[in-house]
Amino acid sequence: MEELSTIGGDRGKVVLTVSRIEWGKRVTEILEVAKLVPEAEFYLVGATGPASGPVIRELKGRAEGLRNFHLETNVPRKRILEHLS
Repeated sequence: MEELSTIGGDRGKVVLTVSRIEWGKRVTEILEVAKLVPEAEFYLVGATGPASGPVIRELKGRAEGLRNFHLETNVPRKRILEHLS
């Protein structure tokens, strides 16, 4: 919590999702919202596991041509905090 107490500033129109990349988390639905709200930037940041490959391929395929969706996998905690700030 101490790390989060220093976060501030203008966040702009950003939607950040931090989640494991797996089917059960329904992360592919973020793409549908990103298509409906093109003025916002959508970031999906999360850890991967053995079952993540098909989900990542699905995300990348459906995100083709979608400029406001960003996928980052297995990032260090520092990068997640950068997104939060």
